[in-house]
Amino acid sequence: MTADQPLNFNINAPVKGIYTFLKLVVIVNILLLIGTWLSANQVLFPDVITLQWYLSEFNFAKENVIAAWYSSMLFFLTGIVAALCFWADMQRAGTGKMKWLNYGWLVIAGIFVTLSFDEMGSFHEMISHTGMFKKAGGGNGKIIFFGLIGAVAIFMIAFFFSKFKTDKLALALTIIGVLLFISNPFQEKFELHSWRSSPDPSAWRRPIGFLLLEEGSEIFASFCFLFSFITYSMNAAPGVNEKGEKILQLKALANKYLLFWVGALIVLVGVMMVVIEMNAWDIPGDDDGLPQDWPPAAIFFASFVTAVYLLFKQSMKAYKPVLTALAATALIGSAYFGSYMYGYWQGPFSIFRYIFLGIVIGTALVAVFKLKDSFTRILLAGWVGFIVFCFFRMEFASALYGYAAGAFLLMALLWHYKSQATKSPLYKIS
Repeated sequence: MTADQPLNFNINAPVKGIYTFLKLVVIVNILLLIGTWLSANQVLFPDVITLQWYLSEFNFAKENVIAAWYSSMLFFLTGIVAALCFWADMQRAGTGKMKWLNYGWLVIAGIFVTLSFDEMGSFHEMISHTGMFKKAGGGNGKIIFFGLIGAVAIFMIAFFFSKFKTDKLALALTIIGVLLFISNPFQEKFELHSWRSSPDPSAWRRPIGFLLLEEGSEIFASFCFLFSFITYSMNAAPGVNEKGEKILQLKALANKYLLFWVGALIVLVGVMMVVIEMNAWDIPGDDDGLPQDWPPAAIFFASFVTAVYLLFKQSMKAYKPVLTALAATALIGSAYFGSYMYGYWQGPFSIFRYIFLGIVIGTALVAVFKLKDSFTRILLAGWVGFIVFCFFRMEFASALYGYAAGAFLLMALLWHYKSQATKSPLYKIS
């Protein structure tokens, strides 16, 4: 086994476990809609300000909160599953035409990753403030923007019909998702009409039913796409494990330059993060998201997904406890940065930065003790070091340090897998 050999990736996910995960997503969606109702109506101790601050974290109508992070990461996860659909289709690709059509999945994945960024960063709401938009002129800029959205929608519909024509469940879920998304602008227009038509617009308050319908449409549209893609991938790459259970089986995807390409992508996203900040696309406002929060949230979520993947590898069996701890910490880190917890220096949320630091240090100490590879330990030290840098009171720099910390954690997980899996006799089949 030489150092330049490719690192193999297989997926053998039990269908039963996948459906359990989808049920969990439905439960979380419903709980957050209940949280939205509790926060918007203030039915629980409305005079207790601290409680209302905590409840606002679960309000889909708010920005820079746990609910907004969750919605964004649901889009991100859907993009990841779209990439798995590409993988599944390439396994069974026949003619050259079919192979080229499969690359449409990567476009779909890119669309959902962009939606994830927009959900957290409110980019479509801030685009009119950008220099590019102003140079095009307000009216022309809007035409270009909505024209682009229309082109994307047409591409998605055409692609899904071509892919799902033999998979009725996946097609039905996609159509439902598209209809739910399309309903949102009409709901907003109806609310605007209701506001303007009210006897006293200044006293008009958004009905809670409208709020729940709009937010529920969006979050369950995301779920429909996720469910659709997972259903398609399971049908495209079916398998059976040694217990006779049905599984999603994706065979080895190998690339000896994987770590290099992951590192290059990390640098590219970091540069884009700085470019967005320098171009003042991060427009502050009470109802605006913060684009700077998405990169650290996304890379910690990618670390979480990677750790979960490694949990199910035979070659990583001895490291399950520490991988579980790293997965949980990565998910907490994603929520921490995605909900702007790192930016609270006063008030009831300020305590969470110290709680998060304690969790990171504790997990890192366990990981350093269990993971023997020297370079993995160096990467884990970089993860902790950049989390500590986040305590320097600098708005954008703290988010950038958080992104760097997530990058070190992700690379530590991948490097550990490479260093251990290639030594294992199970490497060729794991």
